[in-house]
Amino acid sequence: MLVAAFIKKTIMNLEKHKTAWITWETQARNAELSKAFCCEYLCLDYSSDNSLVRYCRSAYRTISAIHRARYSYVFAQCPSLLLAILVTTLKAIYGYCLVIDAHNVAIEYAESKNTFVRFLGRLVLSKADYVIVSNLGLKPIVEQCHGRPLVLPDKIPLIEEHELSQDFKKVEKPLVTLVATFAPDEPIECFLESVKAIELPFTLVVTGKRSKARRLLKYESNKIIFSDFLSREKYEGLIRHSDFLVDLTTRENCLVCGAYEALSVQTPALLSDTKALRETFPCGFIFASNNRFSFEQSFKELLGHYSKYRKEMPEAKQKFKEKWQKDLFSQVLNLIVKKDFALELLTIALWRSDKLFSLIQDEQLETIIQKVHNQLKGFIKKFNEHRLKKDEDRLKKEIRIPLELLLALLRLRAYDGYEHFLAPEQEQSKDFVILLDELTKIIVKERKITSLKSRLEFNIDKPDNLNKIPDLIYALRVYLTGDDSLASSIRLLSISDD
Repeated sequence: MLVAAFIKKTIMNLEKHKTAWITWETQARNAELSKAFCCEYLCLDYSSDNSLVRYCRSAYRTISAIHRARYSYVFAQCPSLLLAILVTTLKAIYGYCLVIDAHNVAIEYAESKNTFVRFLGRLVLSKADYVIVSNLGLKPIVEQCHGRPLVLPDKIPLIEEHELSQDFKKVEKPLVTLVATFAPDEPIECFLESVKAIELPFTLVVTGKRSKARRLLKYESNKIIFSDFLSREKYEGLIRHSDFLVDLTTRENCLVCGAYEALSVQTPALLSDTKALRETFPCGFIFASNNRFSFEQSFKELLGHYSKYRKEMPEAKQKFKEKWQKDLFSQVLNLIVKKDFALELLTIALWRSDKLFSLIQDEQLETIIQKVHNQLKGFIKKFNEHRLKKDEDRLKKEIRIPLELLLALLRLRAYDGYEHFLAPEQEQSKDFVILLDELTKIIVKERKITSLKSRLEFNIDKPDNLNKIPDLIYALRVYLTGDDSLASSIRLLSISDD
């Protein structure tokens, strides 16, 4: 719950910092992730126009929106490659943090046999601040292009409650839906060939436009129905009332939409047996190799035991949601690393729960520590140069944030492997002590800050000669210098979110 609360507060801050999610096509992933990051959702879909008009209109709207709003963060879907190139170019002008959501197609651009397309694909991945990929298998490809990958699967979509269409109400049960678009990576013909002769009762509904099914229509029978294009309401009604789903791919690093939809409605599903799918959907699903024998055996297994697999789905959904929240937390931390806006929220979260420490990666920790150091240095420089003016009250409030965060991070010493984190003998610790001494001089001797308020309330028995030092700075200095005799006199009484 705390992870979710931290993310909620952080993405609210993302919204305050003008964040946009731009896409030139309508897709559920864009809508769901834009909500997750609390972005302004700009779906500039002009697919009904001819190609030239479509891209001109989309490009014009994109440039206008970015120029008008002056976003701090821009998330952009790739494909379209043209959109990715455009926002990469505009980044140099407007200076926003650019996050590219790289579908499998974007990765394919970077590995294209076409030299020019490959060059553009790799350029986009290398110039973005971060590149979102759906699974670990795609991470090395982005890194090879000198990009910075963030691994985040799709969010579980919301599938509304709809009645099952009359077209499917009288069919023989169990009702099975094969989620299909008739793309080249879908082994639909092999699957239909393997199940057409199964004598057990079932009805298989194959979704997608009949015009794209072409020669596959020869498999249509009283047991195999090609639904043609379905409205959103009819499609969601079919998914909700199916006894189980099937979604197949020959692409190793493709996470199929049907798997997410199965989790949403807690319905079991048959998926292709790939490493990416097994790692992302570990329970509640059955996996088949992309061959006729495996398809037939797995399909029969689900026909006979789909009720058993259905019982596993609530747990599978909960585990996926928990992991997704942790993955999102990690990506939010990466955005914090890029910008400073959410350090205060991270500080509050770390003081409220030690559990969040286990979610911070070592690389992120190093960067956060460096940001704390730079912030303290920056504050001291402003005070020494008397560049306060109207910002004095704000700076007095903000200076507590890196100090409280540093003290929170020092609690890592209680965890295995971090016993020597910021140990007294380390140069980084000594640098922090020097900065604390400079702050003490500014507050106690020069009185450039009349007070240092903190969310942390202490009970400290200080020596008389150190009594004027603010409690927060005193506690930090004691822990960084490793003075055990003084550390025993420090007690933390309460923590406020104000």
